[in-house]
Amino acid sequence: MKLRITLLTAATLTAFSFAAHAAEKGTIMIMVNSLDNPYYASEAKGASEKAQALGYKTTVLSHGEDVKKQNELIDTAIGKKVAGHYSR
Repeated sequence: MKLRITLLTAATLTAFSFAAHAAEKGTIMIMVNSLDNPYYASEAKGASEKAQALGYKTTVLSHGEDVKKQNELIDTAIGKKVAGHYSR
């Protein structure tokens, strides 16, 4: 499972790294279902560590399977003009 998380995280963040060459690195917003769930907490931690290693700041948030809250968080990410967001 850790290999799957690592590969998924690496693939997602590789896309962000291409954009980094064209613009100054900013913040990546990482949204997961629940930080109380070890799977999602591990996924968020891995994504955050990789993003920081690539020079990004990160914000990790939980939407708790609430679609309305997830949409609000995405709107917030757009409003803050984050460099990217990872949602699970």
